[in-house]
Amino acid sequence: MDEPTEIQSTFPTPPAHYIRYTNANLQLLNQLKTKLGPDAPAYHPASDDLPYPDVQAIRQQHNLLSDARDVPDWDLLELQPPRVDWIVEEGGYSTFGDQWAIPERQPTVEEIGIRQLYPADPNVDRRPYLQQLLHTLLHNHFEMLGALLEAPPIPTQADPEPTPAWLRLTEWTEIAGVNMIMAVNDLRSLQARATLEGMMETQVRNRRDDARAINERCDTIEVMLERLKNQSLEYKTLLEGENDATPVQKSSTKLSTDVPIVSRDDLMAWAEEVKPASK
Repeated sequence: MDEPTEIQSTFPTPPAHYIRYTNANLQLLNQLKTKLGPDAPAYHPASDDLPYPDVQAIRQQHNLLSDARDVPDWDLLELQPPRVDWIVEEGGYSTFGDQWAIPERQPTVEEIGIRQLYPADPNVDRRPYLQQLLHTLLHNHFEMLGALLEAPPIPTQADPEPTPAWLRLTEWTEIAGVNMIMAVNDLRSLQARATLEGMMETQVRNRRDDARAINERCDTIEVMLERLKNQSLEYKTLLEGENDATPVQKSSTKLSTDVPIVSRDDLMAWAEEVKPASK
């Protein structure tokens, strides 16, 4: 059993043409343009009216760069950037097999080949038409559920190839869906503007919330500082009161030192003197 192929990248790999843009090849291109002189073409793409690869141009390239090494077997003039003025003149360019118009233009519903169900005037409000298209899609969805349960139509002589109901609903759903997609795509500019306005309003709201939080924090800090200030004043008043009471205590201490200090022996001698005589 073959093993499943591992997907290495979501996007396809670019063409191998980019590996030709090396420093050595670019130097060879400059040498070739110098030897070709003013006759060197500014751009040499492969087109339908010229054979590709241009064997004659490659042969001339090898002859002019005979003294160089590692001259490639493809035309070095392909490394030149495209002419922007030619692209503007032709109205588009092709890259990786896709054709892109300049300026880029979105095709209309009628150009796609589908009936347009909303006004083409961009100034008309399309919201009512989008709601109608949404209702149409929902209605077709519910009808499709019933049509899928019906038996296939039987061909008759009047209608040998009858159209089943589900096929009619599928075509109508496709028309309504394409119209809805195209109408919504035309409102991309309005959507971008509304998105930008919403982002700016959100930024203003966030900045106001941040400023409000900062103001509340500042108020809290001011209350805390005022409380600390009051506490410092109370402590200062208390210290001043203690300083005022200190001289009184010192004077009382000085007065107490004027009283003679009586020792224990003197106290015992005084007690013997005042002791009454025994009868």
